[in-house]
Amino acid sequence: MAVFTKSLKTELRAQLLDQSRRIMAGIDAPGLAKNLKKYFPSLSQAILIDHLPEQGEDIYLILINLNEIAVMEIPRGDLETMKSYPEILQVDTYRSKRLRRDSRQRLDMALQLIGSTS
Repeated sequence: MAVFTKSLKTELRAQLLDQSRRIMAGIDAPGLAKNLKKYFPSLSQAILIDHLPEQGEDIYLILINLNEIAVMEIPRGDLETMKSYPEILQVDTYRSKRLRRDSRQRLDMALQLIGSTS
């Protein structure tokens, strides 16, 4: 098992910040950026917690504030607009699930990043 060293934390922090910048700019997953701006217009930073590719859509878990995670189901192809409002999970509820170590580490770092900007 890998130890979560200071250099790994620094690398994860940089990765999360870069992903957030690319998501918000519409560089990665333009449908996600479009829907984040539609449903959360005041959101300035979208930190990706997890990405689950499904057959006809991609599911993104995005930390939107210190207490909430938006579950965004974005259809693939030409249909980049969500058909329904995103599901909102409470961070504590999500954390209480059985998470992989890397998911817990991403969430913890994301909470630190969101907390430092609020």
